[in-house]
Amino acid sequence: MDFKFNNMEVVMLDKSYFSFPAYLLVASFSLSAFALDPNTATVDELAEELVGVGPKLAEKIVQYREENGNFESAEDLMAVKGIGNSVIEKNRELIEFEE
Repeated sequence: MDFKFNNMEVVMLDKSYFSFPAYLLVASFSLSAFALDPNTATVDELAEELVGVGPKLAEKIVQYREENGNFESAEDLMAVKGIGNSVIEKNRELIEFEE
C-alpha cells in the first residue's frame, strides 16, 4: 500500500485519507521493522535495507560471504572493505543471524 504524507494527513493513492498526525503511522512502521540476515540476504535486500550500504558494497558482502563462509556476528561484517563500525551501529537493530 502506498502512502503520501501531507503535513497532518496520510493520503493513500486511492485518494482516501486519514486525518491524524502522519508521524504516528511512521512510528508504528518503525516499531515493526524486520530483521535481515546477512548470511542469506540477496544483494538487493542488503542494498535496500541497510543504511550506508549501496549496491556495490552489498555485492562485496555477498562475495565475501561466498568466499569465506557465513558471518557469525555483526562485527564480522567489518572484514568487508568499506564496512566500518559506523555502518554496523546504524544497522545493529536490523541485523539478525538465523540459527
